[in-house]
Amino acid sequence: MLALNGCERFFEETAIMRTVCAVSVGVLAALAARGGEPDMRVQCSDTGGVVRFRETDWATLTFPEFGGLIPDVEQRRFGDWERIRLRWELPERVSQDEAAVRFDLGFEPDFWWAPHLAPEDGDCIGQHVFRSPALIAARGHDIFVVVPDLDLCGRNSDTPWFLDFDAPARTMWAGLSKTTVKGHVGFAKAPGMEAGPGTVALGFYITAYRDSGDPVNPWGRVSRMLWNRWGNPLYRRGEPSRIPLDTYVRHTYRWAFDTWSEPVWQEFEIEGTRVGAPAFIVNVTQSPNYPHEQSLREFLS
Repeated sequence: MLALNGCERFFEETAIMRTVCAVSVGVLAALAARGGEPDMRVQCSDTGGVVRFRETDWATLTFPEFGGLIPDVEQRRFGDWERIRLRWELPERVSQDEAAVRFDLGFEPDFWWAPHLAPEDGDCIGQHVFRSPALIAARGHDIFVVVPDLDLCGRNSDTPWFLDFDAPARTMWAGLSKTTVKGHVGFAKAPGMEAGPGTVALGFYITAYRDSGDPVNPWGRVSRMLWNRWGNPLYRRGEPSRIPLDTYVRHTYRWAFDTWSEPVWQEFEIEGTRVGAPAFIVNVTQSPNYPHEQSLREFLS
């Protein structure tokens, strides 16, 4: 997956809709003109919304208050994706531990994906690991995706972002909360978030669609979206590094299959055929320059 800097913004907004949201009339008109209807429809108010997919309520959205204020909601269609942005204009400093959009799914997923582990209550996927961030739930070939709006994420250090999901409860969250590092290396929501006076913003993209591939690829559409919207513009500007990627590839191959080849490469026979693969993980005690006894973190396969 792609490593992104979510704090960059590459285009300016033309207007902010401070009103109740509805599906983009222009998109619907264009689809009707060519005889088609969108598989996904999104309808929002200032307290929440509904995602309808194939005439079924695929997800129910609940928008949070911040400092007792309901958000101004902006909704805009970008091809197969719907972008929703929430803004609160705080007249004074507000203390609030968390503000998160809740997504209650109206279907029973058989596949979940998130960019980090959050196995226990209170755990979350902290902004620090927003590298190609997305929450994916699928049932067969039908896929639902939530992507945080990286044009907004990270702009205000007072309101760090997080993602989370609860598979048994069929629930996702995208929100704002301070976090603390837990174990190696997890994140847990922490109290003490304060914001204002001024604007607090939270946004996300959503899509629901049927993947026609065999096997199904739940990462295809979201990977293209992340690359086209954020990754490619960064790459063309020479970010995050102007060093050619081939330099890193050569360094990695030299490390793995030359200077560290003995601990990295494992080779053996299966039914008379010689096979091999890199070890799952190696550590500093396996370095050719380490003078003491090795201590393996994992048993070799």
